[in-house]
Amino acid sequence: MTIIQIEPLETGQHPIQSQSGRRACWLDGYIEVPAHLHDTVWATYGWCDLQIEEGKLVGVTPTERPPEPEPEPQPPSAEGITLDMLAGKRLDRLSLGPVSLPTGRVLVRDPLVYLDDEEEPYFQTVPAGEYEAVACVVVPADGDCARYAAVRVCFTDAPAVRFEEALLGSEDLSAFEDGEYFGFNVDAGLACICDEAARDAFCVFAALWSDAHPEENLYDDYFAALFAENYRKHPRYQREGGDWLNWEVPGARLHMPIFQSGFGDGTYPVYFGYDGAGNLCQLAVQFIDIEMAYGEERA
Repeated sequence: MTIIQIEPLETGQHPIQSQSGRRACWLDGYIEVPAHLHDTVWATYGWCDLQIEEGKLVGVTPTERPPEPEPEPQPPSAEGITLDMLAGKRLDRLSLGPVSLPTGRVLVRDPLVYLDDEEEPYFQTVPAGEYEAVACVVVPADGDCARYAAVRVCFTDAPAVRFEEALLGSEDLSAFEDGEYFGFNVDAGLACICDEAARDAFCVFAALWSDAHPEENLYDDYFAALFAENYRKHPRYQREGGDWLNWEVPGARLHMPIFQSGFGDGTYPVYFGYDGAGNLCQLAVQFIDIEMAYGEERA
């Protein structure tokens, strides 16, 4: 379900939220977006006028996106050399903790909908080990929440000079065109990075939990409390319900970071980065094209 804030922000933009499994609007001041308006609403990125009749959204009219204000000058910093401002939005880094990759066979999936024992890892393997997952965050502004634009895992200190999409090896490339990507699907507003071994351990845990709680929901009745606790411990760049969790699979001692997927549900690309010598050096998950989502429209 997708919902949109009824009253616009001072900028004129209406914040949009999306989560699967919801049957009713879950935030005060928001209204449900009916299925036939879903694509229209997302295409505006919230820059629109809402037509509401009898408490229901019946239409939207796109509005002109105002130019972004000039950013205030800031002293340079070590991080600012490569990550500071883009499209008028301030960016920051947020550590999501370790990700355990004991086999080097890695997956990026929606853990609540698309992580089962039939899901295959990418055919490109990574160096086995434990690495830090770091989110690139669009810093909250104008009443919107923090948005995770991307999540990266670095395997070496070398910078990436070339990126290739992470593939399973079974994709049909015959009709593939420039600008397209295969990506992975998100239907619960969450994504995770995990090893093949963590996938197997998660599937065992989920099956046992479901057998023990046949009338309950894995997110609402298990993960929701863990996300909320993580917010209390680490509130920076999170909403009260929690936007990320460094989850250790019970009984496996494997870390599997779970995190919000930018604007919510959708299909998102994953890339492997290679250094100047052609060696694999990082994995990157992209949720938001910052220039496209926030930049000024160019003729």
